[in-house]
Amino acid sequence: MGSADGATQGAARDEARDAAQDAARAQDEVRLRRFEQEDLTTFWRMHTDPEAIRMAAFTPKEPHDRAAFEAFWQRITGDPSIDVRTIVRGDEVVGHISVFGPPEERTVGYAVARAHWGRGIATAALRQLLAAVPQRPLRAWVATDNAGSLRVLRACGFVVTGRETNWAHGRGADTEEYMLSLGAVRLTPWSEADLPLLERANTPEMTEHLGGPEHPDRLADRQRRYVALSGRPPAAGRMFRVSLTDTGEDVGSVGFWERDWRDEEVYETGWAVFPEFQRRGLAVAALTELIAYVRAHGTRPALHAFPGTDHPASNAVCRKAGFTFLGETQFEYPPGIFHASNDWRFPLDPQP
Repeated sequence: MGSADGATQGAARDEARDAAQDAARAQDEVRLRRFEQEDLTTFWRMHTDPEAIRMAAFTPKEPHDRAAFEAFWQRITGDPSIDVRTIVRGDEVVGHISVFGPPEERTVGYAVARAHWGRGIATAALRQLLAAVPQRPLRAWVATDNAGSLRVLRACGFVVTGRETNWAHGRGADTEEYMLSLGAVRLTPWSEADLPLLERANTPEMTEHLGGPEHPDRLADRQRRYVALSGRPPAAGRMFRVSLTDTGEDVGSVGFWERDWRDEEVYETGWAVFPEFQRRGLAVAALTELIAYVRAHGTRPALHAFPGTDHPASNAVCRKAGFTFLGETQFEYPPGIFHASNDWRFPLDPQP
């Protein structure tokens, strides 16, 4: 029984590693460019694909009306409020992605040709778009049974913030859909007033993979270090209080700091989400916002995370946030104590 469970866990780790590597390859191969009229040939095939229509659900009433299709594209490509880009892999047009809507309701939409589903292309394209588009919050709508698009959006930090049922022409029936939001969390630089957050996280449950709760004196030292980071140049690192954008509730912390790792000057990151807010995608959302901050202010080439090999939730956060798994390592934390950890890396090179 134990060996079977171990084999299952090993297979899951291998699958997660392969998925992360596929996403990393797609990130290298996929690029976004301006729309060109010739792209409509590919877009029309996508637009009339029966399986794509069923999966998207919320499609035009008459998807096979070519004149309406061309008029739609003429309208959106001529509207300066709509940022629409063509997704290219190698030299092949494989889809499109856009941001549209009024300033308070900016919405993301995308489509990838069915022959290219399951290859990490939508995730790579969305990450590139988010790196280029600074507006927050952003929202997206997806049918609740569209597992592929839900994975893409969650991997890029979107979290479910609403649910509605509306008529879907693509299915000819009322269909339930999620509203997901990016910018659902707000990062605020750490301050003198944030010591209670450290105390709230200093429990056996929250520190199980960190060596256990800290003595109050060590917690006070940590508070001083976090506050000191807020007074240094942004490139030196930052700790942030994480709160919900809509209610202001504090949900945890996230941060980054300088580290020398294997003869390279990099950044390390860490995060904590209080138990009552876990399993809602908020760690991925916070880490996604942090990555945007480090990209804007950092000077080092990569961000690393070192979750324990026995901590599946934190390893899943790394994978969903777009980190690449490099392998297992012995990581020292706290000083003098070594743990079996996984080394995850996120490149901070500018995105196209």
